[in-house]
Amino acid sequence: MRLRPFLFAAAAATALSCGSGPTVQPSPPIDDPTVSCPADINVTAHGGFNPTVAYDVPVAAKGAPPVTVVCSPAAGSEFKSGTTLVTCEATDSRSRKGRCSFSVIVTPVPQLLRTKFMAFGDSLTEGKTRLIGPSIVLVPDKHFNASGSYPEVLNAKLTDRYQDQTITMVADGWGGEMAGEGKIRLQAEWGQYNPEVLLLMEGTNDITDSTTKTVDGMEAAMNSVIDALRTDIGFAKGRGARVFLGTLVSLAPPAAPNSIAAIPVLNNRIKALAAEQSVTLVDINAVVPASMISSIDGIHPKPGSDAYSLMADEWMKAIVAAFEVKPSTLQ
Repeated sequence: MRLRPFLFAAAAATALSCGSGPTVQPSPPIDDPTVSCPADINVTAHGGFNPTVAYDVPVAAKGAPPVTVVCSPAAGSEFKSGTTLVTCEATDSRSRKGRCSFSVIVTPVPQLLRTKFMAFGDSLTEGKTRLIGPSIVLVPDKHFNASGSYPEVLNAKLTDRYQDQTITMVADGWGGEMAGEGKIRLQAEWGQYNPEVLLLMEGTNDITDSTTKTVDGMEAAMNSVIDALRTDIGFAKGRGARVFLGTLVSLAPPAAPNSIAAIPVLNNRIKALAAEQSVTLVDINAVVPASMISSIDGIHPKPGSDAYSLMADEWMKAIVAAFEVKPSTLQ
């Protein structure tokens, strides 16, 4: 009977020893995979073909390895014009997923229905910034009368936009020319270039001439301008060219007050002529403020002004509206 206390104590010691082993910590939770896509990709499509677009497949973070990433459409695929959404999906060993997306934006190079231009006029076409005297200069194809002239700026804009075509810009400005002289010169030189599009802006010298000091003299000068422009338009249209007719830039002092006042009157007649002849009016006067005209002669833009760039932009808008082939028709 005395053995019972000993057995109780042993049992108690055994019970105490059961909880003295090492503790096993639970595994930390594994996050679902994540994936970060690149920025949108912009691509230019040339020649009407769908471009292949390569991109770096993003690397996944987190997730239970191994983690695979698949993008659709795959890198190196052809992409049509417009915006295509690319989706990349990361999948880990537990089939848990993470996604991201980005866009591939394909812009086709536009095309022009006509690509050979003649910019015809006086010193404002030539690109002068001040009057130094008559400049009897005829510059050959793809050269420009003066650096920064509107034909030079326009040519650069056309070449940059219509990369799959050869743009020809005949810069044919003749400083000091009257509109009546211009109609003779245009006919004499046409066969040398045979332009598809005539950019016509002339008449400033007529209304700043000394013969316009009287009311009758100014009226005769404006009539001469309109008659010459009408002849130019008929001649060019008769040879299959499309005519764009520009309004005249404002004048400023020290130009004579009656000449300054005549510009809006003559421009209204130029606008009416464009409607009468069914040619495209390009309102150059509306985009070149009088504040950009030099106070040295009151006729030409100030050196360093944006006047010729603004002119080029306005001609460009008219060309795009008239001749650009829309991307949808290139597919």
